[in-house]
Amino acid sequence: MRVIHTVSGIAESSGGPSRAIANLCSSIGRLGGTVNLVAGVDRSNDDRLIRPDENSVNLQLVDAHHFGRVQFCPGFSRTLIRILDEQTQPALIHDHGLWTHANVAAWRAARSRRVPYVLCPHGMLEPWALEYKARKKKLAWLLYQQRIIASAAAVVATSEQECENVKRLFPKLPVAIIPIGVDLPVAADLLPARSPASRGGTVLFMSRIHPVKNLPGLLAAWRMLPPEVAAGWRLVIAGPDEAGHGQEVVALVRQLGLQGSVELIGPVREGSKATAYQSADVFVLPSFSENFGVVVAEALAHGLPVIATTGTPWQELPRRGCGWWVGSDPESLAGALVQAMGSSFEQRRAMGEVGRAYAQEQFSWEGIGVSTMALYEWLIGGGQRPDFIFD
Repeated sequence: MRVIHTVSGIAESSGGPSRAIANLCSSIGRLGGTVNLVAGVDRSNDDRLIRPDENSVNLQLVDAHHFGRVQFCPGFSRTLIRILDEQTQPALIHDHGLWTHANVAAWRAARSRRVPYVLCPHGMLEPWALEYKARKKKLAWLLYQQRIIASAAAVVATSEQECENVKRLFPKLPVAIIPIGVDLPVAADLLPARSPASRGGTVLFMSRIHPVKNLPGLLAAWRMLPPEVAAGWRLVIAGPDEAGHGQEVVALVRQLGLQGSVELIGPVREGSKATAYQSADVFVLPSFSENFGVVVAEALAHGLPVIATTGTPWQELPRRGCGWWVGSDPESLAGALVQAMGSSFEQRRAMGEVGRAYAQEQFSWEGIGVSTMALYEWLIGGGQRPDFIFD
């Protein structure tokens, strides 16, 4: 089986999707698939790329050019057609994201060579995402995007919530639910736990600094905390700034007088992420909307109790006893923070152990690679229909 994954870029600054795509390709390659990853690269801006395993995946970078905020990859179609024409085995294109020139090129290449086209929107069909900068998206929807999605052989959703939102728009489209995996740290690689006698701790947010993440709501919640709960605690906000939103967050920290307990540390490099998780006591993702939220799975894998909002698909956190799933309003977030920060060291550690077991059970890359291969085998025509596909 030969699979071509396509995406507009794999820059580290793009966050979770870049990691997920590189790791998924590597997993499929290690399982025996022949994998090409074709990705755009803006050589003037993409300083670091998240590359797949070079022993398992053939990475081909196509120069991307920006005209304002619009990206074009003139060589994308030619690269895909060349790879498809070299194929001697059944082939499939697995495209990632929406709204880009690379998506259009991938779809056209699949149609021209009559191979299945699979699309993973990575949350870009969620209601909040569609309403964000809606005018431009509505035009693209009418011109090309709706037709591309409707003609897909299947759409890959990362959660039940995302599947439901896709099905509202395209009721007849097959949707496969396959979560995103995480690299699972072994116990020997974890740093020693904080001393039970230490006072206070660290609440960590790590993701893009973007309006959808609801950082103003989190800061408002932080300001509501009773002094006896907040004493000795700090909130660390880590992640790359997107479109200048970080400056707005910094200004709000000052406006609310939180400089003494809130710290923005900027983007965390891949090699330093484990240390960031292991140095925290609680993880929080206050987003208005997430199709998955891979940082939650990563935090669980590192033994952190997690606070996530109902805009994210993490209702399992309280069910399993490893976190909180609350509204995105400041009052709800503050209530969860009070419970998490007011818990004893032993209680938080016990929740973290439950979360680690949950992550190991559900989010290993090997298992996700196996599921993805089963989807491909079904679409190409030689496999049994998987039970995670919904018509």
